[in-house]
Amino acid sequence: MSEIVDLVNKFDKFQKKHPGGDVAGFCRYFLAKQADKHKGDKSFGPMPPTPESQLAKIMGRLLSVFSVYHEAALAKTRMPFREGFYMVNWLKHHGEMKKTEFINELLIGYTTGMDAINKLIKEGLINERNHDTDKRAKLISVSPYGEEVLLECYPLMQKVTRMTFHGMHPEAIQFCINLLTEPEIRRTRNVAELKGLDFDEMYERVMSEE
Repeated sequence: MSEIVDLVNKFDKFQKKHPGGDVAGFCRYFLAKQADKHKGDKSFGPMPPTPESQLAKIMGRLLSVFSVYHEAALAKTRMPFREGFYMVNWLKHHGEMKKTEFINELLIGYTTGMDAINKLIKEGLINERNHDTDKRAKLISVSPYGEEVLLECYPLMQKVTRMTFHGMHPEAIQFCINLLTEPEIRRTRNVAELKGLDFDEMYERVMSEE
């Protein structure tokens, strides 16, 4: 088989796996596969044993770098703690909701979530009121002050993300987004139901999903 025919066949397989993928996306994918033959030369520390582990390592280290930038940036604002930005920003874009619903959607522990919510209420960034029909539930929403503090944060958060991915081509960033959006949706859809399960049961449930 000629190299051209082999390349065309690989492109056909790529399009079947990634509907809507174009030639530019395939080229990046193909080059990444070729680079995989030489993996380990530049990565910090020993190379994980599987591609999934390697990807998790890269994501974890990038997240650690992002967290350093993020914490330094928020120190210049009135946001009382780092996670507060995600919480207030989520409420701004998703609207008023129950506390428990909010905690589940943010994928955080119940106690940790409630403590953070109470701190944000005390600081005046979010409002709390009784549910209209469910007397046991409380509804939370962003306060005008919370909106004001978010406006302080947004320009700095843009700088943080630019710093984290500085030197990476915009098309490569978009390609990563295209590849990771689907697993993000799949993994976060039912993760709240897995909380509290034994790891073996959790593993079986996740791996049995189609």
